[in-house]
Amino acid sequence: MVRLLTLKRLFAKVDLASLEQVEASYSGLGPRHYPVKVCFSALVLMHLLNMPSETMLACYLSVHGDVAEACGFNQAFKRRRGTPSQSALNRFKRRIGVEGFEKIFEELTRCLMKAGVAKGRWIVVDSSAVNAYFHHDPDARWGYTDVDKPFFGYKLHILVDSKSELPIAFRVTPGNVHDSQEYLNLLDDIEAAEPQHAYGDAAYDSQDLREASLNLYDIELHTPRNPRRKGGKARSNKTFKRMKSTVERVFSRLKLLRFKDLKVKGFASTAIHFLLALITMLVVALSATGNRLNRKIRCIRSLAA
Repeated sequence: MVRLLTLKRLFAKVDLASLEQVEASYSGLGPRHYPVKVCFSALVLMHLLNMPSETMLACYLSVHGDVAEACGFNQAFKRRRGTPSQSALNRFKRRIGVEGFEKIFEELTRCLMKAGVAKGRWIVVDSSAVNAYFHHDPDARWGYTDVDKPFFGYKLHILVDSKSELPIAFRVTPGNVHDSQEYLNLLDDIEAAEPQHAYGDAAYDSQDLREASLNLYDIELHTPRNPRRKGGKARSNKTFKRMKSTVERVFSRLKLLRFKDLKVKGFASTAIHFLLALITMLVVALSATGNRLNRKIRCIRSLAA
């Protein structure tokens, strides 16, 4: 059963300028049935409650009127149009698009930086492979999670603030893109943060990458030695292990938000799916901060009894 009071507090803190911008652009694309913030809250709820599809979300909202009202579907909506259908929620996602959800992610990151929740001084980089739902996905590619472990799908690359264990930048790529190729692109995407040190696993062990990171961004990249390099020996220490554990915990929480439960095909739909999981994590953190519950910024399951 959902904790309604916590849910209302959660959505009360979702007051973003990017949503207002999306609302303005959204209104020019034809008649809209529901406000942007209300539909956005419903999609956040879907990931929080680990629902596999918009169809289940639409059914859930139609049955649980109190939860629908907590999302913003008030009595006026119910009398005139009812709660949104699965097709209405899908249309909303397509109209907002990858760019619109990226703006929401960036604003949430800035808000958390401004609140002092995420400092961004020490960051950790990593990626996670996600299998494509359809074998004929035109944008997915074959890649490797290990030397003898191929997969067909996509990769989510993230930069994580080591203090708060929250993502501050991301990239989505086909599965054949090597982790190290996206490191500098991730640094380009950082906003409102000035990292001094970055940590990655052996996949980022490259002298050229370390020099580029230091010369272009003034960030020291620290990695263990890649044992597959000629003459290389695996070396690690407690700091590397601690940083690796940090990013692994972030991916574990993202799994609770369905980021690996891919039910769509195509790059855009996949990117939106990943973005909604990331955004949900940041919404929970921002809400906890706004309600003076800083110890709860990572408690994404706090809404379920």
